[in-house]
Amino acid sequence: MTDDRRELELRAVRLLRAQLRAEALHNGMVTPVRFVIDPSSGRLVFPAPPAILRAPEIVLSVPRDEDGSLQLMVDLTELDANREAVCDRWMIYHGKNPFGTWVALTATEAKHGRRYVDGWSAAALVSPDWARGVEPELCRLANGDRAALRSVCREMARTEVDEALCVGIDDAGMDVRARFSIVRIDFVAPAADVSELRAAVGQILRSARGGSGAAP
Repeated sequence: MTDDRRELELRAVRLLRAQLRAEALHNGMVTPVRFVIDPSSGRLVFPAPPAILRAPEIVLSVPRDEDGSLQLMVDLTELDANREAVCDRWMIYHGKNPFGTWVALTATEAKHGRRYVDGWSAAALVSPDWARGVEPELCRLANGDRAALRSVCREMARTEVDEALCVGIDDAGMDVRARFSIVRIDFVAPAADVSELRAAVGQILRSARGGSGAAP
């Protein structure tokens, strides 16, 4: 894999994780959607209106349909909320399902701005998250000090959050739920394994408390 291609893929993944909002282009219409990334499969999941379910072709533009956006050609699968834990994850992130129907999207082609990468695979964009096994533990750690978590949002994301709640952690950062949005906190560098991930979360919390080397 060339360095250029890898850099494009990393930028696209960062954009997906940071936005969690997109516009779905289908049937000549544009539908705003809010999604989550399923840690177990890497698929993008969101509630869907009936028109999307009937669409022969869907393009997802992240964060919106404009120059410079990430555009994904996607395949759609309808989900059973009684069997798929990711539906609960979506509601933890975003609230109530306004439609009652759930879909999972898998990218088949991708374009970022005006640049294509030949053979750019869906797995490079949305693949299973190896950090999901320790995610609950690390979310509890982050939520153990809400004052520090609010400071993290203020200092690292320039966002004031009254009631911060860490709802997701992956190898590259944390998702913190605010009143009306999800605040993305990126690590300095992606973690390569569980020990690096714990260290990254701990360092962010220590920095927010004004400390340096003490354990969280």
